[in-house]
Amino acid sequence: QILTYAPSITDVLGKRIFVVSIGLGLVLLLCLVSVALGWRRLLAIGFAWLIVLTVVFPGGSATRVMLSALRDPVSGRDPPPWCERNALILLGGGSLVVQRDGIEPSVFGLARIETAARAYRACKETGAVCTLLVTGGDPAARGRSEAEVYGEHLPALGVPTTDLLLETRSRNTFENARLTRELLDENDMGQPYLITSATHMRRADLYFRHFGIGAKWLPADYVEAIFWPPKFGLNLALADAAAHEYLGLVRYRVYNALDWNPPPIPVTGALCP
Repeated sequence: QILTYAPSITDVLGKRIFVVSIGLGLVLLLCLVSVALGWRRLLAIGFAWLIVLTVVFPGGSATRVMLSALRDPVSGRDPPPWCERNALILLGGGSLVVQRDGIEPSVFGLARIETAARAYRACKETGAVCTLLVTGGDPAARGRSEAEVYGEHLPALGVPTTDLLLETRSRNTFENARLTRELLDENDMGQPYLITSATHMRRADLYFRHFGIGAKWLPADYVEAIFWPPKFGLNLALADAAAHEYLGLVRYRVYNALDWNPPPIPVTGALCP
């Protein structure tokens, strides 16, 4: 069977919820210490952060703004046309150790796998040459790379192993781009198409363009904050995930300014309209 395990979004965001909860507890502890020691200014700062962590982000409004700024430029686009030769680049989105089934894709990984398989089939229906490149190492030390785990699911979804190429060494999105560049140089795969989560696409595209890869976008999944008190923990976790994307965008520009990134490669123009 294929994709027998369907993890909930909390499987992926559970660690973020835990970290945010620890942060909330530390702020509360800061407020209590400030009361005990009579530190009024520190108490005011602590209460301000407490309001932010318990009202602004959990309520969903601020989180929704953060997510929409990442997601909206990606959504609502028509599917890009296929070229004579096409390289579908599937970015790893994490994996999970499941007691019964071993190592499985995360919920974001499942969405990307499904999108990649659907795009591959649509590409092949045009008679074009289509290669699916899965990029993702083992940053969480699960024992197997994300590319290998994802690659096991794709043949049952209509992607033959002869059209699969696995990149198993990358540990983050920047390395996804760098090592994909090497594979594209070694293999004439044609026009690249980037497959990842909508909220991740902006940062991924920036990194891939750094290595001269001007890919067309195929967003796989979308997330949204929920204005409902029982979802406060989820909204906080989504805010943390969005903040991770913004920090990645800022870090890229800081690294460029300090010459810590490798020299950028000119972006190749689209190989077809």
